[in-house]
Amino acid sequence: MDFCFLVLLQVAVSRLKHALLSFPKTAQGHPRLVELENGETYNGHVVYCDTWMNIHLLEVICTSKDGDRFWRMPECYIHGNTIILEFQMR
Repeated sequence: MDFCFLVLLQVAVSRLKHALLSFPKTAQGHPRLVELENGETYNGHVVYCDTWMNIHLLEVICTSKDGDRFWRMPECYIHGNTIILEFQMR
């Protein structure tokens, strides 16, 4: 491999690491929709999100996989390894 390619690769990896580490900080305080591997969705405001995508939500509405049951919870904690999708709500 030539030197220029290695330098560009190093810059790209550095930017990706920065983006991944800054995402949890920018998510705090914003409403999020989180979908889990089991099909349930959780809507709430992010209190805390770490680099492993473990999320603490407040004012949560949980929707069942089939969409016919809903639960309101004051808060919940979601392990990052169960998350398949996450969207910022506006």
